[in-house]
Amino acid sequence: MHEAEKLRADLQRLPPTDRLSRLIIHLADQVGQQRSEGIVIELGMPREELAGMAAMSRSSAVAILSRMQEQGVLGLGRNRVTVKDVAALETMAARRGNPGSRRPT
Repeated sequence: MHEAEKLRADLQRLPPTDRLSRLIIHLADQVGQQRSEGIVIELGMPREELAGMAAMSRSSAVAILSRMQEQGVLGLGRNRVTVKDVAALETMAARRGNPGSRRPT
């Protein structure tokens, strides 16, 4: 419960790309499965719900996800996100502070 509250607090103060990056890292840690293509996250939810979790509109989330896919960081499927480049995703998430920290660096 404490971890979820900490994530929620972090997400409220960050720009959209950072929010979505941290959320995907969190989901990868919690429910991701390591496979040959990367860490696969079976969402089991529509992208609208993923966007809502990151406190942004679906169109904003889709634009960011598409950009991450173009950069080779993520692979996108119907109800699946594959983290192909963990280091790049962590860099995106940590630009304004450490993923687990409330203070910017």
